[in-house]
Amino acid sequence: MSLKHSVLVVANATATSEELVATLKTRATGEQPSFTLVVPATRGRAAARARLAEALEHLREHGIEVDGNVGDPDPIVAIIDAWDPRRHDEIIISTLPANLSKWLQAGLPHRIEKLTGATVRHVVSRPPRPSVTATVRPRRGPPGVTFDPMSVLTAAPSRAPTKATTIAEHEAQQVEQANASGRPPVVFIHGLWLLPSSWDRWASVFTEAGYVALTPGWPDDPETVEEATAKPDVFAHKTIGQVGDHFAEIIAKLERRPAVIGHSIGGLLAQIIAGRGLAAVSVAIDPAPFRGVLPLPISALKSARPVLGNPANRGRAIPLTYDQFRYAFANAVSEPEAHELYEQFAVPASAETLFQAAAANLNPWTDAKVHTKNPERGPLLIISGEANHAVPWAIANATFRRQKRNEGVTEIVGMHGRGHGLTIDSGWREVAEIALEFVRRFEPGAANYDAFPLGSAGVDERPDTDLAAPRVSSIG
Repeated sequence: MSLKHSVLVVANATATSEELVATLKTRATGEQPSFTLVVPATRGRAAARARLAEALEHLREHGIEVDGNVGDPDPIVAIIDAWDPRRHDEIIISTLPANLSKWLQAGLPHRIEKLTGATVRHVVSRPPRPSVTATVRPRRGPPGVTFDPMSVLTAAPSRAPTKATTIAEHEAQQVEQANASGRPPVVFIHGLWLLPSSWDRWASVFTEAGYVALTPGWPDDPETVEEATAKPDVFAHKTIGQVGDHFAEIIAKLERRPAVIGHSIGGLLAQIIAGRGLAAVSVAIDPAPFRGVLPLPISALKSARPVLGNPANRGRAIPLTYDQFRYAFANAVSEPEAHELYEQFAVPASAETLFQAAAANLNPWTDAKVHTKNPERGPLLIISGEANHAVPWAIANATFRRQKRNEGVTEIVGMHGRGHGLTIDSGWREVAEIALEFVRRFEPGAANYDAFPLGSAGVDERPDTDLAAPRVSSIG
């Protein structure tokens, strides 16, 4: 009997989370490994036994073959005691988001990886938050209209609110925790067809490096992919100006200027924020074009066609089919990984923002405008996947040439063979490390952060409310 294909799973408050269940189900496909769940006794052995029993029952109900035990109160000791390299193929560590997890604040996944030499997979599970009420507009117009590039001008703009949506409670909590931490803040801005949770692994990397990570959503963003699929219309009518003001309002409440990192439309928003002088340093990854960026490659038009192909889409929330997602986001990964990314991350998106970006050079009053010459812009890095269909190198390089006019540091890195999904695919860490090194040059993280103590007195996987050498080309 083979001892291989067994996975060690470590969790506490997140042991019954949907995210962990989904990860174990995905891992169980094909080779069908067994799982061993370890629950560190950070709240005492009686509480850990109760949580373990609940988690084992929950996971088995989902068809997952699992046994388990209670571990030492110190999660590092618990993992080392349970880890058997002859039996286990990898370690899965499940935590709360970086702003709530003391395991992540102590750099647990990274430290376990160094101590064991094992493959460590980190799963982030988000705590529940109050539901958001949104006004839903009915859809109008017939589908299936042939794509007309001029439709981005002739389509009537949706009537979005002129005032930015109020900061959500969970976002206000992130700001409060960032201000209390004393560490440099990093604000992550997602783009179309993704949620804030797409940044969770990045947030862990930056937290381990001594920063405090904030992952605000766009106004009315749902919490999960399932919720987004069930209620897609909450994404509709969001404009670049509205979303930019929303993030500016959040950043204004921080006690120090943050590093700002954005992807796709989020990369455009990161540059808008930097152009307002609100960022200490910024990273724009595969950024959507702003006014003055002229190239419009065929692949970019094809990627945008699901939205721009029908002028009536402008006031809607538009999902991507798998084939559309495969072309725009996942062309540079394998078919199985593309399917996994689609199921894990893809959500509907506001068509309005894409219409705005597409018409930026034809509309002098566009929201998609960046103050590139502001001396307070701060250092800027542009990262581009060289196999990107949605935002090809030509767009990223034209963005770099416009931004290079600024007196501050402006650099661009092209990542060979990477597509638009480079922030979420299996190579995400390479991109995160490039962004981290750039941010570190101008806004170092908290000193000696790797020495943060782990132990039963200071570590718990409960939110505070419960506790009272990648291949790249570079131009600088």
